[in-house]
Amino acid sequence: MATRWSKLEIKIKTGIEGDDDLEAKLWTSRSTWAFEWLPSPQIIFVNTYSSLDYEQWQSLHLVLDDIELLRPEFLDRDLSELMMKRERWYGDEPKWAVFNTELKMVSSGTGLPSKAELQELVSEMKNEELRSLQRFVREYPNQYDAKVTLIHHLRDIALEKTKEKLLDCRARGVEMALSSEDDLLIWGEFARLFRELVHYYSRNNFYYYLPYGMPLIMEPGNEVEYLLDGLKYKLFDYSPTMNALANELLPVISDGINSQPENKDYWKLWAFLAAISSKGQQVWDLLDGLVVSPYGDKSNLPPYGILEYLVANHRYENNWQGIEDLLEKWWESMIANGKLYETNVSNAGNVKFIPLLEAHLFLNHESKVKNLLDSWKLTRNWEQGKPQVKKLFERFGREYKD
Repeated sequence: MATRWSKLEIKIKTGIEGDDDLEAKLWTSRSTWAFEWLPSPQIIFVNTYSSLDYEQWQSLHLVLDDIELLRPEFLDRDLSELMMKRERWYGDEPKWAVFNTELKMVSSGTGLPSKAELQELVSEMKNEELRSLQRFVREYPNQYDAKVTLIHHLRDIALEKTKEKLLDCRARGVEMALSSEDDLLIWGEFARLFRELVHYYSRNNFYYYLPYGMPLIMEPGNEVEYLLDGLKYKLFDYSPTMNALANELLPVISDGINSQPENKDYWKLWAFLAAISSKGQQVWDLLDGLVVSPYGDKSNLPPYGILEYLVANHRYENNWQGIEDLLEKWWESMIANGKLYETNVSNAGNVKFIPLLEAHLFLNHESKVKNLLDSWKLTRNWEQGKPQVKKLFERFGREYKD
């Protein structure tokens, strides 16, 4: 078993073995890459700095940006010479080589690789890794580290296949939805493993990183554009299988929060499941029943980022009433606990005050607009928030007057 598992483990090299500076360079760049436990294939380029004009650089970067899982590395002169010597390459033309996650070269060429060529290579490598993990997990079902690695592969595949189906629906002018057959085929294996891992790590009283998608928190109005671009993060919502799984697992995660109210990892998973659940569980329903330690502070719950995530989901759905209900509770809670006037507007403005004000304006709740602004003016750094307010009023064709 150790031999089989060693093939899946990430190798760590702390120094240069022998004189192979190239290999050391690749391992070093790999070790500083995000998600070290799930590395990406790598493509290196030789002679690119001296050989490519501006348009070729632009074209190359567009191709690389479109293939997210392929990490590029542009070798400097010394390493380029080492690579050319090792591979017996000659001439000044740009050259490239693709390495798999074990840093074995799987393909190379002269000039610039095409997008289709790289996509095919990455797809082949991902499929081979997936098959290897699936075989290993079937043979050793108690190896949960391998299962966590596997579920990230399954997540990426399910998201990509869902996107393809939905974009096809959009192109044909029909409702963007998954058939029950497609849903089970695309999400079935992921859902089964996700359920198993949540129950396993909940029983063991600690949380392990599980894959889910959260939108970036950006300026009001930009989330919709970002989320629709490739349908990247809301794809879970289109799966009836994932909806049913969220309904099933929310009580499990809620129990975890009840026992560890300040555990941010539990809160993040709860927010993700609540956003795709059909039960409409509200964060304040969960908070009302929480009992925190005498040394804890319930007014700091949910942790930073959770309300912002839920607001982003409501905005994506144009659910302004949902935003108002969510953030009015936060506002009332801050006032009740004497915290509102300690709030730094520069920190809370974009993610709490502005979305709440935006919801009031959308819903034409003029008295609430006035009350919110009057309270906001009493907080610290109101002057920093005023330009945001003026900009928001302009979006509604109105002029803000102090």
